[in-house]
Amino acid sequence: MQRTPHRSNPPKRLHRLSFIPLVVCLCVPHATFGQPAVDAPGFPSRAADLDPWPGFQNPPNGYGEVPFWWWTGDPLDEERLLWQIEQLHAKGISGMQVNYAHSDVPGWPTYEVEPPIFSDAWWDSWAFVAQACRDRDMGIGLSGYTIDWPNGKSLVSRLVYSEAEIQGREIEITQKHQAAAGETINITRTPDVIAVRAYPTGTTRWFPGNIDLLALASPSEATLQWTPDHGAWEVWVYSAPRKPGTLSPIHPMAGQRVIEKFFQPFQDHAPGQSAKGLNYFFHDELKFGVGDRIWTDDLPEEFAKRKGYDLFDALPAMFEDIGPATPKYRLDFMDVKMQLAQERYFIPIFNWHSSRGMIYGCDQGSRGLDPMEFGDYFSAVRWYSAPGHDTPGGKADLIKGKVSSSIAHLYSRPRVWLEGYHSLGWGATPENLMFATRENYLYGCNLLNLHGLYYTTHGSFWEWAPPCYHFRMPYWGHMETFLDYFERLSYLMSQGVHQADVAVIYPVATGQADMGGPEATNAAFVAGANLMRD
Repeated sequence: MQRTPHRSNPPKRLHRLSFIPLVVCLCVPHATFGQPAVDAPGFPSRAADLDPWPGFQNPPNGYGEVPFWWWTGDPLDEERLLWQIEQLHAKGISGMQVNYAHSDVPGWPTYEVEPPIFSDAWWDSWAFVAQACRDRDMGIGLSGYTIDWPNGKSLVSRLVYSEAEIQGREIEITQKHQAAAGETINITRTPDVIAVRAYPTGTTRWFPGNIDLLALASPSEATLQWTPDHGAWEVWVYSAPRKPGTLSPIHPMAGQRVIEKFFQPFQDHAPGQSAKGLNYFFHDELKFGVGDRIWTDDLPEEFAKRKGYDLFDALPAMFEDIGPATPKYRLDFMDVKMQLAQERYFIPIFNWHSSRGMIYGCDQGSRGLDPMEFGDYFSAVRWYSAPGHDTPGGKADLIKGKVSSSIAHLYSRPRVWLEGYHSLGWGATPENLMFATRENYLYGCNLLNLHGLYYTTHGSFWEWAPPCYHFRMPYWGHMETFLDYFERLSYLMSQGVHQADVAVIYPVATGQADMGGPEATNAAFVAGANLMRD
């Protein structure tokens, strides 16, 4: 259908605003990045001589809405699945992302479904849907919502996080001893002990340098004895027990295991041309189950290689203030941790999607409002081709939009994912959706994802973060105008290279160093809001 867009006078000019991170290191050494196929749907042009008018009139494939398709509540039926796909295709929907709901009990486990996820029958249904989407130039992907959470019950917990080698390990101080010259101390050595270090004490709390007491003992000794011949010392015993059902993102094989056990099977079960229907995979509230003081066996080696000194000189600062060098030690530790998390988890998964021309989106737990999520929000979320966020209810959110779009602009990512508007209720109107979505697009979003598309409303599933914004609504027959509007806008706002008038520091380092992080975050967001009002 040939479209003739309405032209109007331009609105009053607003500040173009971006957040940029204040971090120790923005580069990741030795990283390789997968390049999408030339004809990948939904990937924009950055060409300086691009004429956007033809694409605005008739957007190419990949700029339509991508709903969350909740496969919870009834057994999957191919006839019903195909009918729903055809309804969506007729309205220009670019693709769907399958989601699974959770029960309201501790850990929020995924509801039991029929067929069970990743069972042979489930893969048969998935292959059928992937082929149906491929035949219609649509995409189909899966969200990690509930199924990759580290609760011990989720799908990915069973497939990946059950492997002890890659489970998360957090560094703990399990013993402390004071020792003076000529005094003997006895240290109990458990299987979780990773280091025993003696630090010389003084008026500045710590002097540089430490003694590796494990290197002085036999590996078979259950009790370590040490008698210093001079000075005053504080001995710290470090342990790093495994946390079952979690994942260490800094383990050398973390990302590869997730690819092998979770992502690659989708391509393996949709061979040939049907694999071209795969798209729009999504991380929703990704959790690892471990904190910032994370351990992997080669961490000391990697730290020394990247920072030029001993990890255990820095590590006490992650637990307490040890003097003027405390901020440096904390920043160095977090920098190495984030480099490893990127290289070993985020980048491999990003490359798997990007090299296949897939849009790979996210809505993380803090929606960008906590710079310390994952240890450094920008450094983690840069490895999605569509950084994004959730906007519950029928509202727009300036700060969430600016954080997500700033990541996309800074790292040349193709899209900015807008997840809206769960829990608005069955009284949601097109007017409400239009006003909220236009404002969210003003803040930088350019991929529309309406939260509700229900496979079924049987039982109480019509109450799952309602409504369903699609064929269950009385205005579905008239939704094409709304969907066409945002398909055009998505295309137009994805092209070219963003230029910002003003940059606001996104304060990561202040949080990592524990030097007023919350206050700096609030100041940055207030400054951004004030700039948009002025």
